[in-house]
Amino acid sequence: MGLGMLLFVAQFLDFLSTTMAMLVLVALVHGVYVVRPCIPVGSAERTALMRVTGSFGATFLLSTLFCGFKVDGPISPFGVLRGPAAMPYLLSRTITGVFCLNQGFTLAQASEAADKKPFILRFAFLSSAWLLIMPFIMLFSSEDSWHREAVIMDLTTAAAFSILLWDFWPSRFGALFSCIKPTATCLTGFRSGCIPTLSLALARVSVSSNLWAMLRLSVKRLGLRPARPLLATVAGHGQRMRKQSFGYGDHAPPDAPGFGGEHQQYPPETVGNTVKYISENMTNPPKYKEIIEGIGYPGQKNSHGGLCTLGRIYYGPGRYDYGRPKMPKGWVANFFYPLWEFGHIFFVADRWLAWRALRHILAITICFIPMNIHMHWNARMMEDYKKTHEW
Repeated sequence: MGLGMLLFVAQFLDFLSTTMAMLVLVALVHGVYVVRPCIPVGSAERTALMRVTGSFGATFLLSTLFCGFKVDGPISPFGVLRGPAAMPYLLSRTITGVFCLNQGFTLAQASEAADKKPFILRFAFLSSAWLLIMPFIMLFSSEDSWHREAVIMDLTTAAAFSILLWDFWPSRFGALFSCIKPTATCLTGFRSGCIPTLSLALARVSVSSNLWAMLRLSVKRLGLRPARPLLATVAGHGQRMRKQSFGYGDHAPPDAPGFGGEHQQYPPETVGNTVKYISENMTNPPKYKEIIEGIGYPGQKNSHGGLCTLGRIYYGPGRYDYGRPKMPKGWVANFFYPLWEFGHIFFVADRWLAWRALRHILAITICFIPMNIHMHWNARMMEDYKKTHEW
C-alpha cells in the first residue's frame, strides 16, 4: 500500500507539473508578455485556447486516475498506461502540440512580432516537440522497450524545462518579456494625482534587459494599489470590488436572500407568513457571488469570529440581524428559535456557508476515495499472502 500511494502521488505531481508547463508554453506561443500583455477577453483566440487547455487537463487527469488505481500492471510514474484510458489524453496532447506550432507560425508572421520572431519560433518548436514526443513514443514502443522509452521521456521533459529556464534567467528576462505594461490600477492612480514623487519617477522607468529594472517596475505596479482612491468607496451593484468583509459587489442587492418584511425577521407564526417565507426563499436561486465566496479564493476578506472568521457578504435593512433581532410572540416560536436561526443562516440569509460546507465534504471525499481503495487492496493482498505463507 505504501508503494502504491507513493506512486499515485508521483503521478499526480507529474500531472500538475506537466499541465503547468503546457500552460506556460501555450501562453508563450500566443505572445503573452512577449509581444502583448494579454489575450483579449471574449476573443475567438482566447476561446480556442481555453478549449485546448481544458481538454488537455481533463483528459490527463482522467488518465492519471486510471493509472493510479491500477496496481496489477507495470509501474509508471507518468500517469499514462497502454489502453483506452490514455487514448483521449494522447489525442488531446497531439492536438495541443499541433495547435502550439500553428499558433507560433501565425504569430511569427505578424508585424508586431517582428522583433521577437526568433523567440516565438523557438517556443513553437519547443512546445510542439515536447508535446508530440510522448504520443510518438507510445505509438512505436512496446512493453519490452518501455523502460528505455521512459528514460527518453524524462530526458525530454528535463531538456524542455532547461530551455525555459535559460530564457527565463534574470540576465535575459527583460529581453524576452518586454511587453509587461502597467495595469489599470496603476493608470487610475497616475490620473488621480495621489502618487508619490518616487512612484512617478519609477513609472517612467522602461523595461530593459536588467533584472533591477523589472523589479522596479513590479514595485511601481504593485505598490500603487493601496493609494487608489476607489478603495475608500463602497462598491456599487454589479462591481467586482471588495468593501471590508462583504466580498465583492453590492452588500445589499435587491434580489439578495434573507431581505424582506416581517416573515424574514423571526420564525413565522401564521400560515400566510410561513407560505411567504418558504415561497420566497425556495424560488431565489443561488447567486454567482455566493458560490464564489463559498468556494473561496486567495485574498478573501475576513473578520473577527470564533467558529467562522468570514464576514457576512450581505447586510442591510431588511435582514433579521440588522440592528437588534426581533423576537416572535408565541412560546412555540421562541422555543424553536435557535433551530430556526441556524436554518435561516445556513440556507437563507448566509446560504453561501452551505457551499463552503459542501466544498469540505466533496474535497474530503475525493481525497479519501483513493486511500480507501488502496486499503481494501492491501487487505486482499494480505489475505492472499496468508493462504500461501505461514503466519
